[in-house]
Amino acid sequence: MGGGGGRIAVEYRDLSTLNLGLIQALGGAANYGQSQNGTVFLRRMGAGNGTLVVDANGQVRPFTGLPVPPGTVFDNIVLRNGARVE
Repeated sequence: MGGGGGRIAVEYRDLSTLNLGLIQALGGAANYGQSQNGTVFLRRMGAGNGTLVVDANGQVRPFTGLPVPPGTVFDNIVLRNGARVE
């Protein structure tokens, strides 16, 4: 079995000196099956609804279910490195 992708939430004041590519929650190598995409939620303190980043790490993965509770709103949803959601 492949490992499930991680989940990370970051609330920040200033990202000007941070490489966002360093914040990752990637799934495992999937030696015996497909692992899932990782997700990172980013939100500036006191502002907006934040950004949800879904990352497949360049691996072919099945569609990841993205169950979002009713009423949840994001400013952006970013699918990165081949991520696919349904």
